[in-house]
Amino acid sequence: MAEHSKEIVSAPAPLVGIPTTALEALAALYDNHDVVETSPAPDHRLPLYGPPPCVRTGWRSALPEPGDVARLRKEYGSDLLSFRIAGPEREFGPALAAAARELGVGVSVDAVFGEASSQAILEWERQGLLGPDLTLIHSTGLTRQAWRAIGESGTTIALAPTSDAQIGLESAIPAVDEALAVGVRPGLSIDVEVALASDMFTQMRALHAIQRMRAVNAVYGTDAEPQRISTVDVLDFATVQGARTNGLGGVTGSLTPGKQADLLVVRAEDINNMPLNDAVGTLVLGSDARNVDTVFIAGQVRKWDGRLLDVDLAALRDEVAASRDHILTTHAGA
Repeated sequence: MAEHSKEIVSAPAPLVGIPTTALEALAALYDNHDVVETSPAPDHRLPLYGPPPCVRTGWRSALPEPGDVARLRKEYGSDLLSFRIAGPEREFGPALAAAARELGVGVSVDAVFGEASSQAILEWERQGLLGPDLTLIHSTGLTRQAWRAIGESGTTIALAPTSDAQIGLESAIPAVDEALAVGVRPGLSIDVEVALASDMFTQMRALHAIQRMRAVNAVYGTDAEPQRISTVDVLDFATVQGARTNGLGGVTGSLTPGKQADLLVVRAEDINNMPLNDAVGTLVLGSDARNVDTVFIAGQVRKWDGRLLDVDLAALRDEVAASRDHILTTHAGA
């Protein structure tokens, strides 16, 4: 990280936020979808701040690249890194799908909302483009027919519980019931950590609360039993399903022989979560990022006794402050 610090701060558009987010995720998350803007030109955006954040920080990432995946994979390839192509719905189609297949990578489509996206999904179904290598992010306000197509094709879904509700994206309701109704177990997304809590504990709790509120409200005043999700469900969404929707399901997400040793060690005797009774309930409902004691990535210790290793936090704070000042100065009065 230090070797790139001057370049980041002095760049016309400081990008210190990207590795900072990587380290923040590393402290309590360790698997994320890092959306990086690139172009086919080798000297464009990515070389501005050096290798992908996961390569510099020892953090696991799925890195989406719209134009030059082959070059970047060759140059920065790592067992911490998988590649996906990301594009808005207007760009995804036969050409992008064919390019992804040729490269052997998945595709992530963001901003999947409402009627327009529903029609796009049905068109992709007709074109044979839906499937497990395609991840649709948000997926709020979709039609029943769109959900039918998603379920029948095995297309993966990443829900953004706090983003949808807080920002008010389309229906503003995370579509967990709609996904489960067609047999899709979704992953969870933070979306944009600049304005939202960046830990997966918050996402699990938010989805757990919203879904259970909807379930009870749906049968209020009747004798019907609410169809609630459980803490086991949301933990699965945040781990196994999150890795799968990032194209890392064969690498991480569970403690399984053959997968890499990615581990979070969470203290369960802290003031906010003691005493330990039910481990899953304590993890989902009683813990947060402050309780993460140790993080292993591919068997390597990246956080120990509550502290990130090999990170100069004082220098990082200086970089972050310099980046903020640069932005405020550059855009003063805007």
